[in-house]
Amino acid sequence: MFLTDLNTFDYRPLVSNGQISSNQVVNQNWIFWGADGLVYGVPPGLVYNLASRPAFAEFYIPKLGRTQRPSAIHDLFYVLRVNGKRWSDMQYFKACVADGVTSDRNWIMRGGLTLFGWFAWWSNDEFVVVGSGNLRVTDPVEIERYKRWANGISIAEARMRPEFTDNVIALSIEQEQELGW
Repeated sequence: MFLTDLNTFDYRPLVSNGQISSNQVVNQNWIFWGADGLVYGVPPGLVYNLASRPAFAEFYIPKLGRTQRPSAIHDLFYVLRVNGKRWSDMQYFKACVADGVTSDRNWIMRGGLTLFGWFAWWSNDEFVVVGSGNLRVTDPVEIERYKRWANGISIAEARMRPEFTDNVIALSIEQEQELGW
């Protein structure tokens, strides 16, 4: 379940050596996702490649659209290999449903990831976070903080962190129970 409002989602193109990098964007704001009793966070500055979709479906599933925010979560989980490929893919499908991706498109994405997602899962993609001016974040403490969010933290710990409390939406008691909180 998304814990941040869709209206706060934004990204910008990645500019490298004065050129716009093909198929790579930079997340602009925190994105929080709740699953299995934990909170997962996508940091601002994460570089990712938008929608993961099979090549045969490019005409039907646009790169830009309702799959963008779920793709940020999915790409983060893949690059850090969080909880295994199957779990990461399931979170992506749940996120797509939460953002209104139709069931037929979600089904196509599921088939594509099941058949071809292993190439991305086992790739040597690097965890890259950039700051202002597209300068790469290299501070090991900051990188570890981002990785900690990516691997999930308890709601009690999340509620003590300003990046969470400043960005999360108010949840109903039913939503908190659904998340296992």
